Amino acid sequence: KLILLDSLLQERVIAGTPSSRLCQEPSHIPKRCGELLQVEGARKKIEEQLSLAMLRECWQCKKMFYKEQGCNHMTCTCGARMCYICKKRVDKADHYYGTGSHPTPDRPCPLYSDIQALHKQEVSAAALKAKEELARSTNLTSLLKIDVEEGKIVVD
Repeated sequence: KLILLDSLLQERVIAGTPSSRLCQEPSHIPKRCGELLQVEGARKKIEEQLSLAMLRECWQCKKMFYKEQGCNHMTCTCGARMCYICKKRVDKADHYYGTGSHPTPDRPCPLYSDIQALHKQEVSAAALKAKEELARSTNLTSLLKIDVEEGKIVVD
């Protein structure tokens, strides 16, 4: 058991782990306390963007959902119907082309598709966008690495 006294002589008990006196978080050397908070905030924001990339929003009731299997013709619990691929309102099943067919102007989306590949593509695109935004808006690019291929975040 390690007992530390801070600058106000307030006792802090830490279970054998070194910690920062300023922010009271576990040791984060060589990062400064402010950097740690910035990194954590940016990481959470990026993770949220990557998660949202796979979600769809019902055009009628605004509920969020995603699918794991099945056809791309979605019916929300409110009764609204939409295409999982293009995210547009669809009133009839003639929006889709079948297996072995090809897209046409009248049937632009497949009725069935590889949903894992679609989600991976969407998360990768969101990761690339987040990486570009991070590079433009902060100095955290040396501390936060975004793996675009895997759609993952690594904190250095």
